[in-house]
Amino acid sequence: MRETKAVLFDLDGTLLDSRGDLADAVNATRAALGVEPLSDEAVGGHIGRGLTALLEQALPPLRPIEFQASRAVFIAHYSANLLNRSRPYEGVNDMFSGLRGYRLGLVTNKPSMFTHAILRGLGWDTRFESVVCGDTMPTRKPSPEPLLFGLEKLGATPASAVFVGDTAVDAETAAAVGAPFVCVEWGAHAAQTPRAHVIGALSELPAWVERTLGTT
Repeated sequence: MRETKAVLFDLDGTLLDSRGDLADAVNATRAALGVEPLSDEAVGGHIGRGLTALLEQALPPLRPIEFQASRAVFIAHYSANLLNRSRPYEGVNDMFSGLRGYRLGLVTNKPSMFTHAILRGLGWDTRFESVVCGDTMPTRKPSPEPLLFGLEKLGATPASAVFVGDTAVDAETAAAVGAPFVCVEWGAHAAQTPRAHVIGALSELPAWVERTLGTT
């Protein structure tokens, strides 16, 4: 049987610059608590480990009941404003065209209630044959479980796939699975992933994938 070749992606900070909308939702939550807003960049530094981790880092210390109430404020605001300021990074759609023939998957720590709505809004809901969200599995990245599940759904193995991301969390995930990792240059932790192949533009990815995995 011919080996299935696949490319799997992180979402936030890799394919989509979502800092603005996430910052707006964080700051709406902070305003409800009576605290000052944070910059997009400050919020961006907390993205990558899922919703709970984002709120734990972006909000002041809260009692459990207060945290749950604040979480509800965030969810309500973000759900209504998922694509106000979020934009795909340059070259995304051309990159997808260049990867025609490879099976594509998404492995994100973003909850499914946000992820699928964003994919529909961007017209990407048919781009990925496998979508693994932060609440799909019992664990999230950097646990290898989500990426392994994504590979299984695509019929691929770590040796026949590439994982593309922007953070140390993504690099750790790829390393735990044993898959080649590509880090986007604009990623928050590109300089901290020495084993990764770093690309400066998404247009570089198809050629690198073909050199690494071969043609489909």
